[in-house]
Amino acid sequence: LDYLCDFYTRILNFIDEIDLEKMKGLDAIDAREKLISKLMPTAKLKCEMDFLFQRMNVVPAKRRLSIVPGCKTVDKKFKLACKRNTIRVKPAVNMMKEKQRSLLRQYAPTRKIAGWMDFEDYR
Repeated sequence: LDYLCDFYTRILNFIDEIDLEKMKGLDAIDAREKLISKLMPTAKLKCEMDFLFQRMNVVPAKRRLSIVPGCKTVDKKFKLACKRNTIRVKPAVNMMKEKQRSLLRQYAPTRKIAGWMDFEDYR
């Protein structure tokens, strides 16, 4: 009889420690996803957002940002990730033309924002 009492107390303690919300899928991430899909103004956007969340749930957590449109992850293990190697020979550089280009760049007008006025220039 003591074994049975110990068994029931252990079961009750075990049930108290289990996070049932997570097991049922009612965790905070799921609730946030539902809230985000409710915020979408049109039915088309809601469908697209639900599809995106479904795709994100399938992919492991380490790679989820690769699914999100417009989001590029940076891998810091690889240095010079955007460097492209080629086997083509680089054309010879004309030093006179390069000097002319650098001189023209030096005196070229700066590209400013249209409509922007810096009042410090008019003092």
